[in-house]
Amino acid sequence: MHPTAVISGFRRAARDACAFVRDELAIPVSSLGDDALAAVARTSMSSKVIGGGGRTTEHFAALLVDAVKAVRTERVEGGGASSSSTVVVKYPVSAVTVLKARGGSLLDSQLIRGVALNLGKAAAGMPSRVGVGGGSVGEKKDGEKARGGDGGKSVARIACLDVNLQKARMHLGVQVLITDPAQLEAIRAREADIAKERVAAILAAGANVVLTTKGIDDLCLKYFVEAGVMAARRVPKDALRRVAKATGATLVTSLADEEGGEAFDASCLGTADAVVEENVAGDDIIVVRGGHGGKKRRKEAAEALASASAASNGGGGDVSAAAAAAAATAGDDEEDDDVFAEGGGATLLLRGANDYLLDEAERAAHDAMCVVRRVLESGSVVPGGGAAEAAISVFLERGTPSLAPREQLAVAEAAEAVLAVPRALASNAARDGADLVAKLRAYHFKAQKAAEDKKAGKSGEEIERDLLLGRCGLDLERGLVRDSVAAGVLEPAGGKVSALRFAAEAAITILRIDDLIRVEPAGDEQ
Repeated sequence: MHPTAVISGFRRAARDACAFVRDELAIPVSSLGDDALAAVARTSMSSKVIGGGGRTTEHFAALLVDAVKAVRTERVEGGGASSSSTVVVKYPVSAVTVLKARGGSLLDSQLIRGVALNLGKAAAGMPSRVGVGGGSVGEKKDGEKARGGDGGKSVARIACLDVNLQKARMHLGVQVLITDPAQLEAIRAREADIAKERVAAILAAGANVVLTTKGIDDLCLKYFVEAGVMAARRVPKDALRRVAKATGATLVTSLADEEGGEAFDASCLGTADAVVEENVAGDDIIVVRGGHGGKKRRKEAAEALASASAASNGGGGDVSAAAAAAAATAGDDEEDDDVFAEGGGATLLLRGANDYLLDEAERAAHDAMCVVRRVLESGSVVPGGGAAEAAISVFLERGTPSLAPREQLAVAEAAEAVLAVPRALASNAARDGADLVAKLRAYHFKAQKAAEDKKAGKSGEEIERDLLLGRCGLDLERGLVRDSVAAGVLEPAGGKVSALRFAAEAAITILRIDDLIRVEPAGDEQ
């Protein structure tokens, strides 16, 4: 058989299988109740270190669902003179910060509302809380008051810097010749004054929290402590970007202004309900709670849309197009997947006995969060335990009369290849794969025949009972076939569609290879 016919059959099989999953197998999450998302997370974790049932699985399932929901992002697309705006909802998993702390058990893991930094304040005399609002990981001691310029009664105003707040020093290669020792003291005094002026510019803008990726020396720390400002140094740049996105701040890389001096613009400040230093497992962390970055971006988008509307009513074609473009891109940046919503982000704090356990828990948690995100964005699931693959195999084997005979052979081979998933599941569980897969296929054949009878106008209890067989998957603990939906074994429908497409493309890519030239490694010379 020529590869062209096989490629055509594989493409048809992938297209029909994807349509079958979307139209027949997919189940809306809204029809399954609130526990559907937790069931999806449990299914993803079932073969990992935090899975296997019990309190740990239930604890992490609830934790990870809340973490993904906490980074819900709304982005306005379209709008302007010629089209209506639409709100696109995303759940960027990369916006969930993961911190790992040795000690305790997996059940001690918790979700922190906000962006957490794995470091403490730079000096002991600084306030432990700036602003109000948001709970704390651990309750504060009685009588502890927030220190700051406003007594902690307003929001935290955060400066995100990529600037060295240290005593200024001349660059390498610069020589200054002096003849009077007093001039040397003047130079040193001026170096200290430059650092003082930088701190004064930041404080004058209204900042009461300062985060920098570089150092802060004792001189600058003294000024911050006197002003009642919380400061942290050596903040990882990726973590600082998260804080900037969550709070609406601008990451400042230089204080230089157009006039040759140094200044700090107050518009670069981010705002949050509170910035708190906590102690977890003997280590200090800084938590930014209730970031206002999402509100700021929505406000910018609303203003841009209003400008677009005003421009269109005024009749300015070019102006209207420019305003519409500004509305469509309001709040966007190079890393749009990390844009935060009103929740201000979330941090997953993992606890465990050792680094190996924490690394495995992090990988399992990331996989589960990706699955939950996929379900939230698509809104549909399919039965797990090999149910979807068995249903697709039966559907493809029943064939399409319009296909050519050679293409039907390729479709039949695709149907057989899909069964590799339930067979592998049975084999991994030390079960008889041939027997279980045969039973599973028989159930799905009856379910699809009942669906055809119902479309033809037939009805009855037997048909309704057979329709439920389409949800059956493998129960590998007992070696039976069961209702996967009732058992809480669910998978995202979008994941199945993507897997079918990628598998078909991979097979087609291999079939397109005409010749394979293999170069044998040269033998050792005697």
